[in-house]
Amino acid sequence: MMKTMLITGASRGIGLAIAKRFSLSDSEFSTIVLVSRDAKRLEEAREEVRVLSNDKAVHAIVADLGQTGFQCQLFDEIEGLGLQVTSIVNNAGYTAPCKFDDIQDIELDLTLQINVKAPLLIVREARRRGHKLDHIVNIASTAGMNGRPKWATYSASKAAIRVASESMKEEFAPDGTDVLCISPGRCATDLRKTLAPDEDPTTIMQPEDVAEGIALMLSPAAKVLRHENNFVFR
Repeated sequence: MMKTMLITGASRGIGLAIAKRFSLSDSEFSTIVLVSRDAKRLEEAREEVRVLSNDKAVHAIVADLGQTGFQCQLFDEIEGLGLQVTSIVNNAGYTAPCKFDDIQDIELDLTLQINVKAPLLIVREARRRGHKLDHIVNIASTAGMNGRPKWATYSASKAAIRVASESMKEEFAPDGTDVLCISPGRCATDLRKTLAPDEDPTTIMQPEDVAEGIALMLSPAAKVLRHENNFVFR
């Protein structure tokens, strides 16, 4: 069976690193689908992945996970390409750190929409449309394990996706779907720059490190470990 990986937030950072890693010849995936709302950057990312992909197909779909109903359009386009998704990496993230009393309703709603609601809607849409999923990888954060000042909305959203992943794992196991929740620590991404603007990105984990860890966790050698759900990368 042809295997297709769908990656959200794939135009940069961890998402792009994952796309590059799974486009390599040792990957079982024949097709990589990159999803992002930034059309220009997404096309640039697709070209970067194509350089590495050899005979694999690389598609780019523009979708704004902050918009109501995005998941229907996304899967309409996927099915228009004749694809059946077999693995989903819910990587897209959003944050607007601020003092608790300064939290704006619109920012709270957008954080929960992109970090919690969107992953659930994507998985639900895939299942409702009959896509047979081998793996679901939800990217959380160590910020969802320990709250930090000015990060209340982000931490809450990442804690929520960790627990939601546990529920999905239990419910989807009879269908043969492995659900993994990955909680990276400090990682040199644009989102991290927003959270910690004064930090030197060369002193912390790189997106490629996370991608390599996920490749290991999805490999046949790690099958014995996948009975667990939450994995912390530091």
